[in-house]
Amino acid sequence: MYYPISVGLDVHLNSIVAKALDMDTGEITQGIFYGSDTEGLAEWILSSGKKAQAVYESGFCGFTVKRALDAAGVSCKIASSGIKIGQADRRPGQDGQKGCVIFGTATRCRQYC
Repeated sequence: MYYPISVGLDVHLNSIVAKALDMDTGEITQGIFYGSDTEGLAEWILSSGKKAQAVYESGFCGFTVKRALDAAGVSCKIASSGIKIGQADRRPGQDGQKGCVIFGTATRCRQYC
């Protein structure tokens, strides 16, 4: 299935950083959601009016974010927590970069990060 919006999530203990790539236009947007605001995250993803698919690396939160997004009507995939990101991608201020790399949109995301 084609999803015109690809969303990479960087899930932290106190926040979720989301970067969305519109595959049709190349536009990238970013949202930051504090605490476990998965409702706000889902609303933000759905606000484009296009089909979207999100992905994040499971960690301390397990499948909590996936379950919340799926329940809200957003397709969400889990990436293996064993994926290693190179040191070049670990620069300060690069939140959301990991999600882009995992989702396979790193080249386009790096143009804007």
